[in-house]
Formats: sequence, C-alpha cells, structure tokens
Amino acid sequence: MKILHGIDLAILAGEVVCIVGPNGAGKTTLLRTLSGLCRPSAGTLRFKGEPIGGLEPHQIAARGLGHCPEGRRIFQQLTVEENLVAAFLPGRGHRQADLFDEVYALFPILPARRHQPASRLSGGEQQMLAIGRALMGSPDLLLLDEPSLGLAPLVINQIFEIVIRLAERGVSILLVEQNVELSFEIADYVYALEHGQIRTFSAGRGERGDDPAMTIERVAVVGGGIIGSSWAIVYARAGLPVALSERSQAGRERLAGRLRDMLRQASALVGDEQTQEAAAARIAIHAELGAAVGEADFVHECIEEKLDAKVAMFGELDRLAKPAAILASTTSSFPASRFASDLPGRARCIVVHPATPPHLLPVTEICPAPFTDPKVTDAVFALMERCGQVPVLIRAELPSFVLNRMQAALFVEMFRCLDEGVISPGDIDKIMRDGLGLRWAFLGPFEGVDLNAVGGIREYFERFGFLFNDMAKDLGLAQPVVTPQSIALLESYARSRLPLAQLPERMQWRDRRISQLRAMKQQAGE
Repeated sequence: MKILHGIDLAILAGEVVCIVGPNGAGKTTLLRTLSGLCRPSAGTLRFKGEPIGGLEPHQIAARGLGHCPEGRRIFQQLTVEENLVAAFLPGRGHRQADLFDEVYALFPILPARRHQPASRLSGGEQQMLAIGRALMGSPDLLLLDEPSLGLAPLVINQIFEIVIRLAERGVSILLVEQNVELSFEIADYVYALEHGQIRTFSAGRGERGDDPAMTIERVAVVGGGIIGSSWAIVYARAGLPVALSERSQAGRERLAGRLRDMLRQASALVGDEQTQEAAAARIAIHAELGAAVGEADFVHECIEEKLDAKVAMFGELDRLAKPAAILASTTSSFPASRFASDLPGRARCIVVHPATPPHLLPVTEICPAPFTDPKVTDAVFALMERCGQVPVLIRAELPSFVLNRMQAALFVEMFRCLDEGVISPGDIDKIMRDGLGLRWAFLGPFEGVDLNAVGGIREYFERFGFLFNDMAKDLGLAQPVVTPQSIALLESYARSRLPLAQLPERMQWRDRRISQLRAMKQQAGE
C-alpha cells in the first residue's frame, strides 16, 4: 500500500522546514524514507546532489543525514555516554571528543547524567539524549520526528531553542511536529501533509519581517453591497481615502444613504455626527472599475460569491491596478489559489475574509496562498491592525477557511439535535444567547476552558477530553481530536498568557464581566 504520493520538497543549508498534518498523514513515513528505513517505490531522493534512494540507513547516515525518531528510541539500559558513543560515526571527519563537547554544550544537563542509565532520565532529558545521539553523526541534515511529544512547555521551548541554534550553525532541519504554533515561529517553510500528499505550503519566520513594509495609503473597494460598504467604513474611519466601485447605477444611487445610515448606527464606534460625516466624505463612489482601482495601494474585492465571477474580476484587477497594489478578496469560500493562480501578478493576491459586518465585528481571517509574497501578508496584517481589526492568520488554504468552518460545525450539531427532536429552535437560541454567548463575549473557548479547572486547561482536558473524542468518533472521525500533543500545545498557549497562580483572579474578572453584561442587557430590556 502506498502511503506517500507525489512528495516534492527541497531543503537548503541552514533552513528549518516543518511538516505538519494529522495523525496517519504519512509524516513519520516520510522521514523513515529519507533515512533509508523505508524504500520508495518510485521517485528520486537526492542528498547534497547525490541519489540516496537505494542506500542502506547506515550509508545514508555516513553521508551526513541524521534521524531522531519519534518516541526517542534510545537504549534504556545503556548510560548516557554509552548511548552517545554507540551513535558516533568515525568517518565524518570529527573527533568523538569534540562531538561530546558539542552535545554537552547544547544540553548542559547531560554531563551530570553521563554515567546514569537512560531509563533513569526524565522525558525531557531522554529527548535531549535522543537528539544528542543524532548529532554524534555530525549531520548536515537532521530529521526530527515529534521532538515535543509528551514534554512540558518549558522543556519544549528549550528543545526548539536548540533547533534554532543548530540551524544558525548551518545544519538543515526537517521537523515533523504537532505543535503548529511553535513550528511556524521557528520554521523557514511549513508544509501541510494530508493523506500522503503535500496539500499546502506556507512561509514561516524566514520570510516574514525581513523586507521593508509595503505602504498602504489609498484603498479601493470593489462592490457596493453590504460587505463592500462595511469595508469602506472600516478604511474611511481609519482616515484612509476610499474609492468604492459599484457598476450598478441603482446600487450607486443607494450607496450614499446606506453608508451614512451604517455610520449612524455604529456611532458608538465611529464617533459623533461630525466624525461620521468626515468618514463618509472620504468615500468616493465610482462607476468605472479602472478609475476606482488605478491609484489604490490596496484593492479589496467584495463582489458576488461565484468562482467564475471572481476569476474574471481578478483578471481585470491584475490588469488595471498598479503593479505594486495588493489585491485582496473578501470571499468566504474560495482560497486564492482557486481564482488567482494563473495571474501574472498572483504573488500580490490574498484572502481577507471578515466576520460580518466587518465595521462592527473586528476579527478578520488573513489567508495567503502558497504563491502569495510574504511581504503582502505582513502589509495586510499591518493595515488591519491600523484600521482597528483583529487579524488572524490562516496557515493553510482550507475551503471556507476557519471562522465559517467553526460556525458550520456548531450549526451541524444544532440541526442534528433539532432534526432528532431533542430540542426546539427557541431553546437552541437560548443556549447560545444566555449561555455560551455570555461566556464567549469576553473569552475565547480555550481561554474559558482554562478557567474551568483548578489546574487549568491541561487538567480540564485530561479529565474531560474523552467526551470530545467520543463525540468525534460519533461524527465519523477516525482519530481522537484531544491528544497529548494538542493538550501540550494548549497548555503552552494558556500558560504563556496567564500563569497558573493567577487563575483565581482571572475567574473573578470573568464573573464580574458576565454580571455587567447581563445587567446591561436587562437595562436594555433584552
């Protein structure tokens, strides 16, 4: 049975490349194939320009490819030093004593344990030893398979710092890792593997922030419907001149009144009548597309949600907009690869998808395509923050992105309960309006769960994670959704934001905020 299909990737000296994906995607098989533990049935494996596909594992290791497998795979009965000696490759041009010094310098805890059996080491120390064993071969390319598996957040951070230090020394790193957030922080490039195939490719830390920022001072919005009007207000209230293109004459006739009405209804966010008028005055309405987009630094397409229409529109925008202008779509369904992949200027195309309407709901999904210039992503993030939005990065081109998928998952379960007669539509609305909605008004779901157990989010999911895994199984998912890796990632996230000792204080803050919100709703008669 074939596990990997059509894999095509390259790693340069000193780069960190990360492979992410669900369990069973083929990540470990990929590393085992590279190191010779599995034989490819087709294709070519080259290392430093030479084919290695038919070589034995020890021959590949002798050429400078080290493999630290999942689960550590150290010799438990041997001492730390004996484990390192066993992994030494004398033909690589380095003295054993020098490599000992390098490993012990990277992992200062190991010299003190050098005469202890590996079985007596902690999980973190065993992982350090496993990496140290791989380094005793003086590799030019190091394969790391799930190095954070089962480790505490502090140890995970130490391991990832070592990865960065190795890359700075010129060692290439191919990392398989479930901790996606940290992977993007240290990786130059990230590949998403699914069903044995590379589905998406994204730039990581190596492609962000190194170049001068793009300047956005003029905005064009294409489409004067509800979403286009809302985006025009977002940009105009931030002080930017906006050219709003609407081809329909009837639509243009309605626009000025609609914009003023929307600004008035949002006065709590926009400001007084004078401020509203100033924002409205920054929006110029155009009939001709070229006149609207010709001088814009940022063009935001907000037309109907039809793929053929977006393909045609982006073809026009790529021709009419100035070469340096960013071309964004507010699509809620189609990744940029679906409508921009054949354009000469595709590197400037990106999805900027809001919660609706964006002038009231600030969260905004930013989803670059694999071909999007990272400078474009950076510039869009800066623009959204300048305009008071809350941008979130979607790292893979999922259809409908994440916001809609989360909402859809909730609706699917609501419809299932509704169709089975478990509950009425009105009571479902009550659950959301008078239950989850009150809690989520101030806290995200993970932030909220962190406050539901004395030991925080780890304790909560270690106690109740089976409930979510059982539900996932009922929905036909083959793998658990709550795993040791996901719990470790969530604990790292939660504790980086709020130390465990401050949970009681945060609980009191939550209770005060919910009480205030309920009181406000009662005063409003709701």
